[in-house]
Amino acid sequence: MPIYSINNLESIRQNNILFQGLNITIKDGGLLQINGANGSGKSSLLQICTGLIEPTSGEILWGDKNIKNYRYEFHNNISYLGHTNAIKASLTIEENMKVIHALAGTKSKIDSMVEEGANGCYSLEEITNSSDIILTCLPNVETSRDLFLGEKGIINHANSNQILVDHSTVDMKTSQDCSNIASNKNIPFLDAPISGGPTGAADGTLTIMVGGDQIAFEKSNSVFQMMGGKISHMGKSGAGTAMKLVNQLLVSANTVAAAEAFVLAEKAGVDL
Repeated sequence: MPIYSINNLESIRQNNILFQGLNITIKDGGLLQINGANGSGKSSLLQICTGLIEPTSGEILWGDKNIKNYRYEFHNNISYLGHTNAIKASLTIEENMKVIHALAGTKSKIDSMVEEGANGCYSLEEITNSSDIILTCLPNVETSRDLFLGEKGIINHANSNQILVDHSTVDMKTSQDCSNIASNKNIPFLDAPISGGPTGAADGTLTIMVGGDQIAFEKSNSVFQMMGGKISHMGKSGAGTAMKLVNQLLVSANTVAAAEAFVLAEKAGVDL
């Protein structure tokens, strides 16, 4: 029985037909290979096939699940060969690869993630040992330092085959400390703060500013694409955090300036 099938897929972009009536069936471990010259639409096709963007019409099934509704779980059951902008782009579908693992502060939050298709984990050690890419988004500096740098923290349990990502808004010293200590174990660490708020998170349109190793960034980028609409590699470790602080400074300065302008206008009798 096929575990992946494309049925009557059509994609039209800017009144140009990229493809129509596309039907593909792949069994466990099968390989989908897309060949074509630059600009031929293979990048769009690969993104559609992996659920990153939606086709104009048609459906893509993973088993009996439409990947439109299960793209987070599905995306962790595929692997890439090559890049989407290369002459050749390939996609391997496997039935029993790792799925998303979730760890939260309370059991009820973990259970709600399990209902969405994640695997529940109940300790830092468990989720670290179960994951290839570990992403955190935490409320403050103290929590980030504790979870990454604590005696029983993530770095203590992680190994060089994993990638650690912190989406929290923290100070540069925290990001650099995490990176330095992780590098002692040859573990890539990316500081990748986000902007866009709850709406951006829900819609998958966050802005993600990433600092750290370029290769680790490239390996993690497909995961970032599931959450963000604009993903930028800002430079070395700490550059992502620096960019987020620049963003916060500009927002704060403009907010204060706007408030002062309103006060001035009111005192001057301007009818706003």
